[in-house]
Amino acid sequence: MSEELKPCPFCGHRKILQTSGDGHFLSCMKCRSRGSKKMYGESMSDAITAWNTRPIEDEKDKEIKRLKGNWDYLKEYLVALRNSRLHDEWLSSSILNRHAIWFLNGLIEKMNAADNNVGSMEKFERD
Repeated sequence: MSEELKPCPFCGHRKILQTSGDGHFLSCMKCRSRGSKKMYGESMSDAITAWNTRPIEDEKDKEIKRLKGNWDYLKEYLVALRNSRLHDEWLSSSILNRHAIWFLNGLIEKMNAADNNVGSMEKFERD
């Protein structure tokens, strides 16, 4: 089969047994899960498609992609704001605005660190 099998949805094990008998199905060699009867197929290709169908994971991946797009947009906006003429006007107008610029620079720095290292997100959330 050319289609790569996803790991077991229950234990994450990657060794999946392909079985044909009363029907075609896949089962995990570690936890022996076969999933629901919906995972049985008339052909092994159908069984693999059923095994690899993960609606919750697909929704999660879609939401992560949306949030990543929002993150990238916000970061670009903040960098553009920092680099604009408005930045220079704010900096010269008052001490309060200088603190806002200091905060903005710190935020951009943390966003860059988070982009470079996923583990930095946990640090970013604690700070």
